[in-house]
Amino acid sequence: MRADLDREFAPLELDLGSGRVVLRNLMRINDNDRICVLQALQQLEDIDTDENETNLNDVTLLSESVEFILRTVTADGRGDALITALGGDMLLGMKIIQMWSEATQAPEAPGSPA
Repeated sequence: MRADLDREFAPLELDLGSGRVVLRNLMRINDNDRICVLQALQQLEDIDTDENETNLNDVTLLSESVEFILRTVTADGRGDALITALGGDMLLGMKIIQMWSEATQAPEAPGSPA
């Protein structure tokens, strides 16, 4: 059954050059971690990165949220390896979160018959 779920709700796999990491679907992590990741995702949405005057607090919060999300959803305790591979590139981290979000999004429920 797990193999079927892995196929249906496939994780995002990334090659770091020094090994692969697997970013699990949000529904495949425990409840406490899921709640914290959802809160961190909300923080990312709340920070307006389009403003001309992004302040230090926003940048710090953005960086912490990106790292937390990636560490938490990366399987097998390999989150630190992913963060190290990013080398502090916050935009790359945000792009990976976007890719992960799109790749692991739950399929839409079929419409009800009219």
